[in-house]
Amino acid sequence: LPAVEKCLKVLNEMFSETDELDENQKPKLLNIWGNHEFYNFKRKELIDMPLNTARLLKQNLDTTGNYYIYDVTDKLKLICLDFYEFSALGFDEIDEIYVKAINLLKHHNKNDDLNSAVGLRGHAKRFSKFNGSISDLQMSWLKSKLDECKESNISTIICGHIPLHPQASDNRCLAWNYKEMLDLIWKYEKQVIAYFCGHDHQGGYFRDKYNIHHITFPGII
Repeated sequence: LPAVEKCLKVLNEMFSETDELDENQKPKLLNIWGNHEFYNFKRKELIDMPLNTARLLKQNLDTTGNYYIYDVTDKLKLICLDFYEFSALGFDEIDEIYVKAINLLKHHNKNDDLNSAVGLRGHAKRFSKFNGSISDLQMSWLKSKLDECKESNISTIICGHIPLHPQASDNRCLAWNYKEMLDLIWKYEKQVIAYFCGHDHQGGYFRDKYNIHHITFPGII
């Protein structure tokens, strides 16, 4: 079976026992896209699949990104981000985003294999092909949602596939624009409780100078 059909078959099987449940009793599955999704699918395929939680929640319908906000309680929201909106994964080689991402990588990474960090030092090791970053449009959306949380005195947990803090992960697994991301969320230290992510299979934890908890969940492998 093609990858899309295999995925739909698995999802149908997962939720086959919940069809008769009341809507409020059905389990909620919130999806965040990472590099392994894009090893199997193109972004244009994922947009119309059940794995696109933003589309299911009817948020950001005018974009190709899977980023959204979800109410946990009336005092806590989840903000889920799409860190491969700007990347070399999930796009055709003729796509403008792919070309820009490859040019960025080659500027920082001189290896023939762009998944290799040989010769790179410190935080520069993040310029590997299996990483990515959010777009300017998504960054503006994130700021607007954090502003809303601040105005309403609501706390938030931000989630994304890629780590943001060097102390909570290996340097090779950092988001390309982790500095800009940290600068933004630090402005909302009273709203942002934690940042949840994966990607670094070893996992990690760090509480930063603004008391934001950076939790990197270890890979289930």
